Order: sequence, then structure tokens, then C-alpha cells
Amino acid sequence: MKLANRFVREEKPYTKAELFKMFGLSAGAGEKLFSLLLSYGVLVPVRQGGSEPVFKFCFVGIIFFDKLIIRCFPKYIRSTDTPHAQFAQVMNVIHRYGRESKAEFRPSGEQEHMEFSLLSEALSLLDDYAEHGGYSNVIHESELNGGGEILWDKRIGSIDPFFSNDTPFYMEFHTRRVIDDEQSYVTRLHKYILTECSQLLEGADLLTLFGMAPLYLCDERREHFGSDGYIVQRLRAELDIQFDSQKQELLRRLIRFIERRESLAAEPLHLYGTTAFEAAWEAVCAKAFGNQLKAPLKDLSLPSGLNADYRSKSRLPLIGLIERSNWCLADAKPFEGNGTLIPDIAAFHQHNGETIFVIFDAKYYTYSPSADRLPGIGDIDKQYLYELAFKPFLEAHGITQVKNIFLMPIEGTELEYKGYVELPMLRALGLENIQIVLVPAEKIYECYLENERYEKSCFIKGIIESIENNEENAASKHL
Repeated sequence: MKLANRFVREEKPYTKAELFKMFGLSAGAGEKLFSLLLSYGVLVPVRQGGSEPVFKFCFVGIIFFDKLIIRCFPKYIRSTDTPHAQFAQVMNVIHRYGRESKAEFRPSGEQEHMEFSLLSEALSLLDDYAEHGGYSNVIHESELNGGGEILWDKRIGSIDPFFSNDTPFYMEFHTRRVIDDEQSYVTRLHKYILTECSQLLEGADLLTLFGMAPLYLCDERREHFGSDGYIVQRLRAELDIQFDSQKQELLRRLIRFIERRESLAAEPLHLYGTTAFEAAWEAVCAKAFGNQLKAPLKDLSLPSGLNADYRSKSRLPLIGLIERSNWCLADAKPFEGNGTLIPDIAAFHQHNGETIFVIFDAKYYTYSPSADRLPGIGDIDKQYLYELAFKPFLEAHGITQVKNIFLMPIEGTELEYKGYVELPMLRALGLENIQIVLVPAEKIYECYLENERYEKSCFIKGIIESIENNEENAASKHL
């Protein structure tokens, strides 16, 4: 089946007529697709003054409808309308983020694990196979004079010994034999389902996108395994006698796939992606820039080790230094509030022989020098408060250099420094202004996918030097 591939940009305004023409859909098919996308929150109306309604995609990922594949790429990509290589990298980021966070797309914008998309179900099973291999049904048998572990109890009870000077000698013995039953029902079924999943993704033109080779593990037909009800019954019976936790989870996934396969396959629309790419951007930046919020205080790279005042808290994570609210009410004992401030990323870095504390806020914004297109006052004051929360700890360890930074994605290979934002009443407390830095998303994604930190390529050094150079230039202008 020949599939039509089309690209759309996240948050770009489109009229209905533009999309119908781009997708090559009839009025009936187009209205059906529109209705589904609107109900799932993937497409939303935009308020504009024109006479014709305008819509935008609030989704990054793949939409599969009939013979049409719609590829929704991130809003910051502006250099091309068909970013094949960039989109493939973004989808691999979403794929990895989904595995790590156990989050997949659901209708109504919710993010929950494996609850909706047939594509997500299939991809998850293939991921599991790549990590753990096929389902194995291990059989333990005994054999005579084999090479396995000797079964002493069985030998003494069933084999007559040869005696010499009243000492028994056993000329034969039973040994343990462990084999994988490749022909067990569940093993065969697993191979069949994996082959089906591979064919599904291949038909949706997704195997190449995720760098997967086609799997042809089984040439059996569906009817060889019985009805779906019978298959589920056999899988549940296997689950009752299986004690390996990884295999138990696989069996549950297979049951879920069989139970929902027909209803999911009948859906006219399939999606793989996210309506909250900002969460993926935060996770990517946290890994690439070496987030240390969860690191114990004793493991931090401090100038002279952990201060004596904090040694009793040596196992406390860095984020544990941020205070919670204290409630003192007339009709209750004082108690501590539930929530607290949570930065995206905080880390210590060495720069020119000095320890610098960096607080990053990963903002999934398309930069524009306009107040309504930049982080709001809530983002700004929280960034100042993050520094204030850590200030006693920093002062106790003689750390005076702090960098507060908004990170935004950009195309290309070079970072761009765009200035800073200041809130005078908080700046007066001796807190650092928040710097605005655009970072090349492709390089950040490379680090995330390769499980590396950008400090290896001196990228954080480049950010700090860029900020310092601009601060020096600004200072010289005031002289």
C-alpha cells in the first residue's frame, strides 16, 4: 500500500482548506480526520480576526490515518518544511523518553503508559524483545550421566552402588538438564505477535524511522493459536505459574495486546508522539547538562568537600535543601506544606579553576523578542527563588559564582546568547539575573540519545563564556 507522507509544523496556523489540499483528502474524509484530531486535542482552533477558521497542531509525532501519514515536527524548526533527518531524530527522542518515563499519547492530552495507540503497543513489545529476547519456557529434566549438576538425592535412591571395602562407589549418576522449550505455546505466540507488530510498523513506514530491522520470527497463521478468548486464557494460565517478574510483565503486555488488538486496529486514527513535548525537552536538557538535583550532598564536587554544618545531611539530595512552607494555624498544630520549588536542572561545574553553580530552566519556547512570546513573571520569579533557596548552602561552601539560565531550542549547531531578564526587587537581594540562551536542539538530542553530557564537548563552558563575554561588554558600555 502506497502511503502519502505530509509534514506539518507544530503551532503553525493552518486553515481547513489548506490542510484538506495538503493531505489530498475528500471533504468527507477530511471532516472525519478533523473531528478526531480536535477531539483528541491534537488540533486546536486559533482565535484570529479573519473570516476563515484557523487551526494549529499541538502535537509532535506521527498521525496515521487511512493511507496518510502526517509528521508533526517541532515548532522551532523553521529552515525547511520537510525536515526528514531532524524529524527522525526527534522521533527517536520521543521513543526513548517514552520508554524512560513510561508515558505515551492518550486522547484528551493525558500522558499515560500504553493505553491508547496500537503503534505504541507494537513498539513497546518490539522494545521489550530487543532488550530481553523472546519468551522462553524453561524445562528442568534429569538425565543419566549428563554434563549438568549432579542430582545427589536422585542418585542415591535409584542407582545401586559398587562397594569396595564397605565404601560405596557410584559408576552412574543422574544430572540436571535445563532446556528451552522452543515449541511451547506462549513462545510460539510471542514470535507470532512480534512478527505482526513488525509488519504493522513497517506498513506505517516507521521501522526505518526508528532504525529497526524487520522481524520475521514466525510463519504460522493466526488461526493456529485459536480465538482471542482462548489465547488470553492460555496466557493467564501461564501467568499463574510464572514467577519471573520480567516474564510476568511481558505476559501482561501480551494479554493487553490481544484484548485490545481488534478494537485498536479498527480505529481510523493512530498516533505516536506527545501533546506535551515541553516535558521531553526538560528531560533531554536534564540528562545532557548533568542534572544533580537528586545527587546526595556528599557526592557533589564542592571546592573543599562538604562543610561540617551539612555533614549530618550528607545523604540528603541537593533538592532537599529547598525549604517547604510552614503552616501555623489557630486551630491546628504547625505543619509543613506538601509542595516546594522544583528547578528543572541544577548542577556544579568547574570553569577556569572555579566552582560555578548553574540553574537551568528548560523552556520549550520559540524565541521572539516580544513580551508575549517569552517566559512570564511566574517563571522569572521562580528562577530567582531557586537561587535564593540554595544561597545558604553556596555561601557555606564559598561558592560565589551562580548562573541562572533559560534554555530554549534552536536549529543549527551554535548556541546564541540573547540577553537577560531582570526583576529589580529580587536583583536587589544580590541574586543573579536570568540569562537567555538558545541551544542547538540537534546537539542536545545527540547527547541524550548517546547518554552523554555536554560538558564532555565543553558546551557548558561555551554557555558560561558567552554569558561572561556579554556581561563584560555590557559593563564596558557603562564606563
